Amino acid sequence: MAAGLKITVVDPDQDYLGIEVAASNDRFSCASRIFAGLEELGEIADALAGFPASVSDAREVQLGTPDPKYAGGHVRLSFTATDALGHARIAIECLDDDQRYSSASAAFEFPVEPAGIDRFVAALRSVQSHRSGVAKLESPS
Repeated sequence: MAAGLKITVVDPDQDYLGIEVAASNDRFSCASRIFAGLEELGEIADALAGFPASVSDAREVQLGTPDPKYAGGHVRLSFTATDALGHARIAIECLDDDQRYSSASAAFEFPVEPAGIDRFVAALRSVQSHRSGVAKLESPS
């Protein structure tokens, strides 16, 4: 996988969306299966829309839960503006479902561009409305 973030619907259900969140940079990668709420991808799109709005803009979204009592993994996505020119980074913390796979985690980051985030937001909305597909956020590096 090229450096970036990919959210894929792998198990649409009437009560939830089974998604796989996969990410990588030039050295590390992770994947986690998440049981997301039916409206969750749209809520994430809403939270990320317009990022970065200022040099101090920082936003965080989470999918799943780190609590091992619940099925599915956990992913934390932290978006941070790095300068006044619109440069930004995403930090990813990923825990996989230790009920399904052996326990694993990863944490890393990579640069992102505002236009890429805009495309990712639009893709998240499309994936939610169709309850299928893939939303990608590619790194420019």
